Amino acid sequence: MILHSVALRFRPEVTDEAIEQLAIAVDSLKDRVPGAISLVQGRDLAWRDGNADYAIVAVLDMDDPRDFFHHPAHLAVATEHVAPRVESLSSVQFPLAPGPAREVIGAIGDPRGAGR
Repeated sequence: MILHSVALRFRPEVTDEAIEQLAIAVDSLKDRVPGAISLVQGRDLAWRDGNADYAIVAVLDMDDPRDFFHHPAHLAVATEHVAPRVESLSSVQFPLAPGPAREVIGAIGDPRGAGR
């Protein structure tokens, strides 16, 4: 399994409605991209200066996790909802090692796990 994390900083003119539309589009990826077993997202709590505005974290369980990035549903979200609203974006991907952390993270948002 791979953990894919994205941090977004929105352009100043982006509205709450636009962020909600982004959230709906991102959430739909769970059902549209095979192997996207978990997806959580949300606004930053603004406890620290300099943080990103929004984060998306996905757990991917697929033969080649790069297939997620090239999937038409992911490309549509990136093109229609992310690119027009984002001032900056940073992402990281890393393998989840076997063990308790992997099990907990994998269960978040997984309809087979306790996170639902």
